[in-house]
Amino acid sequence: LCVKSLYQKNGVGRALVQKCEDIAREKWEEQSICVDVEPVNTDALAFFERCGYISSLDSDGEREMRDATVSRRQSSEAKPHFLLRKRLAGFGEGN
Repeated sequence: LCVKSLYQKNGVGRALVQKCEDIAREKWEEQSICVDVEPVNTDALAFFERCGYISSLDSDGEREMRDATVSRRQSSEAKPHFLLRKRLAGFGEGN
């Protein structure tokens, strides 16, 4: 999920996240949703935390990390990412 810097701080990212959450809850009947964020991307970490995502913790109480494939300009590589989760409000309501 990326928003060009020109359009950041205008609600575009939050609208995209909300739509993803709506689809996960209503169409896929998921109870929670996850996002992987590169540790160096502190703006994205703060954004997702403002959206209600919390870091998953490993058995040592540290932020859980996992490799995620990142594709940029026709090149792909596995890089470590923090794993954040959010329980979806209203799951199962009206179904």
